[in-house]
Amino acid sequence: MFRSMLFVPATNEKFIAKAAERGADAIILDLEDSIPQAEKLNARAALADAVPRCRSAKGQVWVRVNRPFRLCVGDVEAAVKAGADGIMLPKTESSEHVRFIAEVLDDVEREVGRTSMTPLFCILEDPNAVLTAISIVGSHERIKIASTGSEDLATVLGAAPLPETLRTAKKMVHLATKGAGRFSFGLFGTVANYSDHDGIRALVAEAKLHGF
Repeated sequence: MFRSMLFVPATNEKFIAKAAERGADAIILDLEDSIPQAEKLNARAALADAVPRCRSAKGQVWVRVNRPFRLCVGDVEAAVKAGADGIMLPKTESSEHVRFIAEVLDDVEREVGRTSMTPLFCILEDPNAVLTAISIVGSHERIKIASTGSEDLATVLGAAPLPETLRTAKKMVHLATKGAGRFSFGLFGTVANYSDHDGIRALVAEAKLHGF
């Protein structure tokens, strides 16, 4: 399980050049939120070079794909062919969603001759996903990690992304994830202010008390 993840836009050459030196347990090459719509296909194409460059002796390289299926299928295929260690699946909505992606992975792995199963990190970012979390996180053996997406869930709810507004949803996903025997990842608060080291330490300590 990861202690730390470093998100890196797949098209940012400056960040990619130094990502492997930062000591993170996992580099998450991002094709989603950090990439403008016009650059989505360029970011996908960049994975072939970026994945091996970001890999270090201690860390893995995962890829956060896009949610629209039209983009997602191509993203998953490119990530596997580039040798990514896993797929981060944002806006995971249902067990059917998971099984569809798993089927795509089956086909691509067979095509490239990959014998190990590519794991999934599911991010639940919608009220309906939170309410059906147990069926989602237990729907396929590829799922190894699950979490609640703070900012996107808050946006859907029309709420501020604060611990008091998201605590119930995060606990629900946490319980479902632990009940399914997966790793539950996350904090009750946001790390958007990543320079607040003391605040982040406090969030980590709190999450650990709850078993995250």
